[in-house]
Amino acid sequence: MVQDEAGISGIREIGARVVAATPQDSANFFGFYDLCPFSPDGRDLLLLNCPADWVTLPVGEPALVRRWRPEDATFEALGETRGWNWQHGARQQWLRDGSILYNDVDGQGHAVARHVSPDGTPIRTLDMAIGALSPDESIGVGGSYARLARLDPTYGYGAAVDRHLGERSTQDGLWSVSMADGAVSLLLSYAELAEIVGSPHSDRRFVTHPVFSPDGTRLAFFVTDAGEGGTTYARLLVRDCASGKVRVVAQERVSHPAWIGEDRIWYWGRNSGAVRALATNRLLANPAVRAVGRFARRLLRARMNQLVAEGFYVSDLNDDTRKRVAEHTLTEDGHYSWRGHGSVLLGDTYPDEDAWLTLLLFDLASGQRVDLARIRHEVATREEPMRCDLHPRWDRSGTRVCIDFVTDGCRRTGIFDVGPALSRLATAGA
Repeated sequence: MVQDEAGISGIREIGARVVAATPQDSANFFGFYDLCPFSPDGRDLLLLNCPADWVTLPVGEPALVRRWRPEDATFEALGETRGWNWQHGARQQWLRDGSILYNDVDGQGHAVARHVSPDGTPIRTLDMAIGALSPDESIGVGGSYARLARLDPTYGYGAAVDRHLGERSTQDGLWSVSMADGAVSLLLSYAELAEIVGSPHSDRRFVTHPVFSPDGTRLAFFVTDAGEGGTTYARLLVRDCASGKVRVVAQERVSHPAWIGEDRIWYWGRNSGAVRALATNRLLANPAVRAVGRFARRLLRARMNQLVAEGFYVSDLNDDTRKRVAEHTLTEDGHYSWRGHGSVLLGDTYPDEDAWLTLLLFDLASGQRVDLARIRHEVATREEPMRCDLHPRWDRSGTRVCIDFVTDGCRRTGIFDVGPALSRLATAGA
């Protein structure tokens, strides 16, 4: 077991200091990197809570939605949800007025969104689960979490029933809900998406990971085809919210987009035709072949990235240009988010061969990288959907960051002070 000076098992501080962490009496975690867990006043965090020994994908087991106040180490239960997973949580988020939105699965098996007051008092229920909320809080968007549970279980809700199963491609796709009156409508059908991506629709296609640009004028999302043996063929699309025009920004191997302004989007991508060929190879359905492939990917990751031009890219949507960035500094995929101003991004890595993840900052302007901490990946199972990525998130001031991590199999949430590291980056880039 690794112990740092602050006494937190599994964390080696490098360029930042841990200032708070949830206890090990139960699992506490937030989810993905594209939402802010901090309350509007910065004092509280919105977390999910469940027993520490749960190590399977949820299929209807409830998790508590709780408010954590680090300054006095207190928790307050706000509600309960059956619409959650380990990677994305319940998409729980604060609204500007301090009220809270989170996804759930109701008694009929329908994926919905609950809107509650700051103390958890129910306000209303929206008739669809929300993947992303526009910055002005006027519209929510999302795909089918039941469809995801079938095609990409890591991100779906196992308790949800697919209300559109067996329907034509014109009757399902990317949905929207008006936050004013709760009206639900189909924003883009699978039939329309098939025309946009130039590929016939299939029952193994799904939409996921929507994220609005900072000013809400654009919406990015994935259209993904599930292939054999866990392979996928992904496309990153961006919709202009005013005109309705949709463009394909990147495809094949693309993941983890982050807006770095109103017109530029950062993502991990690849330039080759390898994924399409692999996705249709039935040999990959063999579990033994998949296991060998996972080992080979870890061992040869850097070399393979060079061969297939895999790395981070920035696409400028004004002139349709695409540029490879940080080729020799950030050599593996991770979860990055923009601070909201300037050129600094917060990011992480997946576990290395010794099960260590790295938390880091990267300055896009200077190309400088500052490692903040190394965190041990102490999950209690080797099942891929059970992994605990750091999924680092900025606080609203841009001086603290929050991560999910695991100690002895128990999921926890920790907060780091990154102010000194930001100062070092500013000095290095001057």
